[in-house]
Amino acid sequence: MVRQIGLCAVSHIYRERNAVADCLAKWSHNIDLGLCVLDAAPSWIGALLVDDLLGVHRTRWVGLASG
Repeated sequence: MVRQIGLCAVSHIYRERNAVADCLAKWSHNIDLGLCVLDAAPSWIGALLVDDLLGVHRTRWVGLASG
């Protein structure tokens, strides 16, 4: 798809910087397969939307590898 678009940039964003996408991704595991279109943001995601818009920082916890 990126090739079809032409000029396109792709970058990784940690879930702590995009809590809305992370929450929606987790929520999607509980719905049927197929296309799901949301006409508006679900009420349960409102606080996360505000936090993401304001750039609220969340701590990223990284586990230590045991070896």
